[in-house]
Amino acid sequence: MASERLQKAVEAVKSNEMSYRQAVELYNCPKSSIFDHVHGVSKSAEMGRPLILTKEEEKDIVRSCQVLGRFAVCANRDVVGKVIADYLHALDRPNPFRLGTPGQKWWRNFLKRWPELTERKPEQLTVQRAKAASPCAIDAFLSV
Repeated sequence: MASERLQKAVEAVKSNEMSYRQAVELYNCPKSSIFDHVHGVSKSAEMGRPLILTKEEEKDIVRSCQVLGRFAVCANRDVVGKVIADYLHALDRPNPFRLGTPGQKWWRNFLKRWPELTERKPEQLTVQRAKAASPCAIDAFLSV
């Protein structure tokens, strides 16, 4: 395993058994990785830009979207974006979004972070369902 090779290389360099170059050749590990581990340089586990909302705040939004979905209310990118913009405004937090609401890239990454959410296209309403949902049909049903 690569991590075992790296650990052995770091131990060898720390104990002055070999130089960085010798450790690179023997253990086939990048010199920069060996150097970082020897000198205690830590790399951030999180890559990319920092999140606008905390994990808990995003979790609340996900729960809200799921509740809306149970009531057949569409929580699409525009709706969620408006909610987030209003939320940031209410807390007097800076809004880093160029147009005031999250863009398409943010939405895609949000969906990647929360795979329990899915984006679906609404199905076209059939003629029969449209007729059944008309005010006349509903009034006739309720008057029975």
